[in-house]
Amino acid sequence: MIAALLGVGGSVMTVPLLRRHGYAMGDCISASNPLSLPVALCGAVTYAVIGWQNIPVSGFLGFISLKILGLLVLTGWAGIVFSRRVIPALPDIWHARIYVILLCLVLLAMLLQ
Repeated sequence: MIAALLGVGGSVMTVPLLRRHGYAMGDCISASNPLSLPVALCGAVTYAVIGWQNIPVSGFLGFISLKILGLLVLTGWAGIVFSRRVIPALPDIWHARIYVILLCLVLLAMLLQ
């Protein structure tokens, strides 16, 4: 609930919790990623319902641009395929440090808006 109120996926809350309980970073990520799906689906449904008749242009489902949605799905899938095949496995300590750095970058971006 806290993650949803902050507008972030569930991993922001669960990864630190699981790390504190001694789990490896890979296990934490794989356990927390499914928590982001309900948050994303609730947000998408809300944007579709609220903007249902507000945008008269075709190619939109409420406030959701179908073209942009397609691009995000395609590039996200390509990024997953690329990272699984090209990027080597990181040691657990580097994975954890990079995760914290990325969270700090997101916080900085939110503060600068």
